[in-house]
Amino acid sequence: MYKFKLFFFCILWGSMANAMGPSCACDFSLLAQKTLPAVVTLTTTQKLTKGEREQYGTGFFMDAAGHIATSAHNVKAGQPPRVTLNNGQQYPSTIVGVDVATDLAVLKVELPQEAPILGWASPEDIQIGKPLLAFGTPFGLQGTVTRGIVSAVSRDLSNSDLGINAEHQVAGYVQTDAALSVGNSGGPLVGVDGMVLGIVTVIVSPNGGSIGLGFAVPGPFARAILEQLKTKGKVERISLGIVMEADVESGHTGGEAHPKLRIKKVVKGSISQKAGLKAGDFLLKLQGVDVPHPRYIPAILAQIKDDEALTVKVERQGHLLDVILPRPNL
Repeated sequence: MYKFKLFFFCILWGSMANAMGPSCACDFSLLAQKTLPAVVTLTTTQKLTKGEREQYGTGFFMDAAGHIATSAHNVKAGQPPRVTLNNGQQYPSTIVGVDVATDLAVLKVELPQEAPILGWASPEDIQIGKPLLAFGTPFGLQGTVTRGIVSAVSRDLSNSDLGINAEHQVAGYVQTDAALSVGNSGGPLVGVDGMVLGIVTVIVSPNGGSIGLGFAVPGPFARAILEQLKTKGKVERISLGIVMEADVESGHTGGEAHPKLRIKKVVKGSISQKAGLKAGDFLLKLQGVDVPHPRYIPAILAQIKDDEALTVKVERQGHLLDVILPRPNL
């Protein structure tokens, strides 16, 4: 009976896969086989009152030169983790860069050959309901693969009751129901096309196990931060020189009341003042991205490339204005 139900589920899933296109399938074994060589286990040693214990995390190769993407909290007290490849080979690592604000870090290992790498999903690829695989080292169990879906996107955790660090400057988390436990942090959420949808950063759990509430830094955002860490060793953030406050006004989105960010103060000599922004303006978009909360501002600014123009859309006395801000010298 149970075999029949499982068989029927696979037939049903296969029918859904055909309807949804070739990117969806019941069997994820090939995807797992292709992805696992790029995923690594990170091990650090924690000193206790009596003895020591090992702590585990996860990472993955972001380029063939041996740079590894992971979570910042996997790099404790500046201790470079020991890196174990999927084939069991171990290597020491060096810390290239750590950004606590986004809980992202880059490590480097010297390999005798090019590292297998994972590619990055585009923003439009991260859709609610999309199937995915999570790769990690839960409780030290290397090479563990679990399956789930994208449960939500652009999840703002700043006002949640989940006990998550609201100071993290992440432009909306990817939520998943894939089984994630202690040790999955820094591991990739991979879509059925093999691209990284997000990097696991935190789970909600009473005991370190999975209850189907996991959150990841979105892949496109993480990629921009990690590239800065790889090339510069740090993340350079532009300061707009404005103080924001939330307000509820009737705007230009159909006339319904909705929260908007009002510029409370413009700092003298700032790039915002030089561009003509004023107190009382409503900040609607930054770099073409909606700004629903002040914490999104540093997250968006951290992704701006050196040669990219800095643009904002504001509402002033009922009129929409597109403004180009001067680039500061960092």
